[in-house]
Amino acid sequence: MATDNDKDIFYDELEKLFDRMPRYNSKILLGYFNAKVGREEKYRPTIGKYSLHKKTNNNGERLTTFAISKNILVESTHLNPKTYTNTHGYLRTAKLLIRSITY
Repeated sequence: MATDNDKDIFYDELEKLFDRMPRYNSKILLGYFNAKVGREEKYRPTIGKYSLHKKTNNNGERLTTFAISKNILVESTHLNPKTYTNTHGYLRTAKLLIRSITY
């Protein structure tokens, strides 16, 4: 299990890498962050209202804080899983998809 110091180092490096990426209309960041992103009202503009979790865990707090600082959305929690299906009629799920919204 990663320590808080390990997580701090990870997010510092992620921020440096993210900031070095060219500024296009969109940036897509995919990954497994071991984060539970909840439905807290204070995060609603960034995380939406369709999270599977009620409360955000420590890793989710870190991810949400990063997303807010970079003006990006956590897209997987903006999609209503009850209505979002692919062309074959199967429910689509995403571990995590965050994208930039403005530059």
